[in-house]
This record gives sequence, C-alpha cells and structure tokens, in this order.
Amino acid sequence: MTTTNDHIIAHLVKKGETLESIAKKYGFNKWKPIYLYNTKIRKTIRSSNPDKLQSGITIFIPRSKKGYEKLIRKTVSLMNQL
Repeated sequence: MTTTNDHIIAHLVKKGETLESIAKKYGFNKWKPIYLYNTKIRKTIRSSNPDKLQSGITIFIPRSKKGYEKLIRKTVSLMNQL
C-alpha cells in the first residue's frame, strides 16, 4: 500500500484478490465505485470482469470519507455522461 495523497492510496493487486475482497480489506461495503474509478478515470483495470484482476497492477482506493466521497462524485459524474 502506497499513499498517493491524503485521500487516495495505491493498492498493488496480489494473486487471487478480487475487487470485493480489496474493498472489504479497506472497510468498504461496495466495490463498484472503485471499479468504475479504476476503469474509466484511471484506466488501471482493463478487465470487464471485476473478479479477474490482474496481479501486479496498482489500483486506487479512497482512504478517508472525503476520498470516498470524491470517488463517488467522479463515478456519478461519469455515469451521467453515459
């Protein structure tokens, strides 16, 4: 885990991890905002299947309520553009 700023951290995906398991590790109930952020904004996840993450990639996770809210706002904004 590497801190990228006060609100977002970088997580190096290990073999066998899923977005659901990573979200739970960081105390989040939902994995979808993390998936959308990392596929549409950061473009770090290239798979359309959230259960098949490539080990060795870095994904970005909010580490605070403010970071999570920022992630949700970006996700909602993105969804409104679809």
